[in-house]
Amino acid sequence: MPLTLVTPRHVSEWFYNLRRESSCHELTTKPFFYQGELHQWCDESIVYKDGQGDIKSLATISMKGENDRGPTMLALYTLPEYRGRGYGTQVFEKAVLRLFERGAVRVLINLVSEDGLRRYNALPEAMRSKCQVLDMR
Repeated sequence: MPLTLVTPRHVSEWFYNLRRESSCHELTTKPFFYQGELHQWCDESIVYKDGQGDIKSLATISMKGENDRGPTMLALYTLPEYRGRGYGTQVFEKAVLRLFERGAVRVLINLVSEDGLRRYNALPEAMRSKCQVLDMR
């Protein structure tokens, strides 16, 4: 599975280059939570890379969390043309697992879409029972 841990700086640079080069309406008009308030709390990112090393999906996490709320899965993003292939689901589960690996007892998950809720519900029960959902849909 091509999942990798990267620094928040790497993610910021990737988004900057992607937005600059992209003609995708979503990338050029939508404010990204990776480059703003939420980004300041991110201390690690999990990314899905293809065989050429290009990022297709990513999640940002934080042990401190937004406003010191504790371990948090801050955000998840998959490039539009790669959605529906399971990349986001893999990244989502690994991001939550990574917080537990780092010592979290409970993980806060920010949900902003129906896809996020579906991914949360697909987590193994043992993981779900240790998560708290902040539903922002």
